[in-house]
Amino acid sequence: MKPYDLNKPIVFCHVPRTGGNSVMHVMRKWYPTTHQIPVQHPALIKGGWFAAEHFSRIYNRHVEVVLPGCDQYITFLRDPYERFLSWYGYWLTSGAPLPLWPKEETTFERFCYSQDHLMSGNCVANLPTGNYPKKLDDFVFVGFTEQLQLGINELADILDKPHEEVPRINGSGPRPEVDPELKRKIIRLLAIEYEIYAYAKSKWWTS
Repeated sequence: MKPYDLNKPIVFCHVPRTGGNSVMHVMRKWYPTTHQIPVQHPALIKGGWFAAEHFSRIYNRHVEVVLPGCDQYITFLRDPYERFLSWYGYWLTSGAPLPLWPKEETTFERFCYSQDHLMSGNCVANLPTGNYPKKLDDFVFVGFTEQLQLGINELADILDKPHEEVPRINGSGPRPEVDPELKRKIIRLLAIEYEIYAYAKSKWWTS
């Protein structure tokens, strides 16, 4: 884990469906000058100490492109299957677009094949398979949705901020029933995601 430098900005790599809006609620208390970075205006980082974005390698919107020179990252990760299931339930009720198929034709399995949803594309830049997990060593902090309050407390200690209660914001929609064999298939599909998640847990999970 990289040591925190209070003289540099903090960049929150917001992986969707990991409790990120709840995290942002707390961090806005810690850092009143906060930026949700628009891709076309990366210079906004110069005006504040905290910035956040759904960075995406798929759309050439990863951290190194959007915020060049910023190298203090934090993120929260989640069990990949549970994250996709949460996202699918949220997407079904939110009206958010998915470019590959019409909503009525988008099964959970099809949804999981949409690569722009991958954790590896949101918080880790252009690295070949096998090197994804080690990229996390460059992060100041990695937390977990499953330990959200505990993670926020640990992050507060690193950043020298007061402990705050984490609210529940932007919850999931209904969870679909998934056949056990399909679940096993999707877990196999998310092998790289589980590689990242397992590496992070081996380093930062609090027992």
